[in-house]
Amino acid sequence: MSSIEIPTYSITPYFLHVRGLVSLMDSAHTKKFEAQMARSNDLDTLRRSFLIEKELTSFALNLIRKQRIAPLEELLLSQQIKTGILATFHRSGYFRGASAALKKERKGQKSYAEFHTKLPEFEDLMIKGQFSPEHFTCSSSTCLLSGKATRFMLTVVDQVKTKTIVLRPLIIGDRIYGNGSEDIMFHSKNA
Repeated sequence: MSSIEIPTYSITPYFLHVRGLVSLMDSAHTKKFEAQMARSNDLDTLRRSFLIEKELTSFALNLIRKQRIAPLEELLLSQQIKTGILATFHRSGYFRGASAALKKERKGQKSYAEFHTKLPEFEDLMIKGQFSPEHFTCSSSTCLLSGKATRFMLTVVDQVKTKTIVLRPLIIGDRIYGNGSEDIMFHSKNA
């Protein structure tokens, strides 16, 4: 009798909140991360950024799996939703303001892009949040985080109101499914 393999996934991040993710590390992970960053000081900026992105994405995935961080919908169904809790969210929604926020950021002005969607199965509950372009991971982040798109998020629940939940993203990107390195497929929907 063969056992059923549970699909695994990875994340290609377009937004990665470094300080937010590092704040979730215990002291052992923090020391390991600091040591890795110290060893990468002589790398060029692009390779150093890639290393940080890879390490923090791996940390986030392990955190999701080991702590069994639930999808937002599951937290809503079980009535366990509360401010400060971590949740995953993978839905189609609307992203706007990424290009304008990045232009302002480059001029030294703090600015944010936004996302929002409604959950019809929860009486049209509004899910929304903001994210800063200072945490974009690539030059195409402004395009990938604009318009209607399905994106995966690891978030902190910032506010819970009667008809609205405000999320603070730590990662926004595409989820890549597969059971192993030979079985990977992208899960991204635009439009």
